Amino acid sequence: MVIKGQRKPGPKMVSAFCRYFKFNEKESHYFEDLVRLDKAGGDAHLKIMLMKALKARSKSFGATVLDDKTFDAISSWCFYLIRQATRLSEFVSDVTWIQRKCTFSISQQRIKAAVKILLELNLLRVDANGRLRTTSGNLNTQNDIASEAVRRYHEDVIALGRDSVRRFSVEERELQSMSFAMNSRRIAEAKEAIRVFVSEFTDEFSSDQEANLDSVFQLNLQLFPVLKNARGGSL
Repeated sequence: MVIKGQRKPGPKMVSAFCRYFKFNEKESHYFEDLVRLDKAGGDAHLKIMLMKALKARSKSFGATVLDDKTFDAISSWCFYLIRQATRLSEFVSDVTWIQRKCTFSISQQRIKAAVKILLELNLLRVDANGRLRTTSGNLNTQNDIASEAVRRYHEDVIALGRDSVRRFSVEERELQSMSFAMNSRRIAEAKEAIRVFVSEFTDEFSSDQEANLDSVFQLNLQLFPVLKNARGGSL
């Protein structure tokens, strides 16, 4: 039941496992941290702390551990907005300008912190004229902690999409939603079709010369099951 994730062992059971498998002190602490990591749920900062502890105890620990600023950059929508805003022809490297132009509420303190982190991560640079510019740098999203950051990012941008329903006129936005029946075995095909569409869409509409770029948009596509299939999974 523990292996299948149906039961999370408590302190007594963890101690019993350690005795049964004859773990030494180092192995016991490692196992205890693994259990705590599994129980951490959505507490990303606790996960970061535990993964750092695991990595310190074992050179063979395979997961990549993000520091707090990288986690922040992956999880917050404002980082992506600021980075894309630097591509606009009218962009001004000024906190007040960014805050005034943003269609959703964001504090100047948050903007300053985001810009600082983006520069430290080499996701932004300052050119010879003192203007912020985007770089070709990328963020690592291929591990457990990054996955938690991505979840938080999607939660936030979905919330922005919800707010956009009443914030913008129909001329300024496009919202589509439909329910349809399909074979759940084709979900991988459906996901790939969405990825191809997003890639082609952004190539088409985000490839103009900087002189022609005047706004930053958020594209959200959501595909998720709303009915269980006959096999007990989701459809």
